[in-house]
Amino acid sequence: MSVTDVRYNRARGKRAAASRGEGAPRTAPGVGTIPAMENYRWLAYAALGAVSAAAIAPLGKRGVERLDPNVVTAVRSVVQALAVIVLVTIISGWGGLKEFDAKAFGFAALTGIAGAASWVFMFMALAAPGGDASRVMPIDKMSMPLAVVLAVAFLGERPSGVNWAGIGLMSVGAVMAAWPRT
Repeated sequence: MSVTDVRYNRARGKRAAASRGEGAPRTAPGVGTIPAMENYRWLAYAALGAVSAAAIAPLGKRGVERLDPNVVTAVRSVVQALAVIVLVTIISGWGGLKEFDAKAFGFAALTGIAGAASWVFMFMALAAPGGDASRVMPIDKMSMPLAVVLAVAFLGERPSGVNWAGIGLMSVGAVMAAWPRT
């Protein structure tokens, strides 16, 4: 069950599961849904994620000056883990932990390893000579079209022709943005 399955019941002042019974993950207090917007919640979260991710390169570039990029990545990882732990605690999401099985933990571990590798390589690229954030980040964001290809291969997702055109444009744009300056 996802957080989107949960509705805030203002009349009773309690969180209640919309259609799947009690014990559902809860949203932050006072967070309700607007029925017409429910199908676009993913877009709001994705946009907020993009804005947050946009700050990583400039802040990270400043952070690796005269420092070991791997140590910077380790510090960033600890701070990020603490921030997520605080968020999950605030929204009372720890109840969902009992639904984890070995497969879920395995995939969570694999995504953690992939994320750690991504951060290590990104900070190493930023610390390397010529590793300007304006050139490193477009190449780093090649992860987006690669993720779509992996989603097709392993999850059976089927983007439309227009989606594929956009994915191609993203790839070409990343290469152009990282092109050597003359």
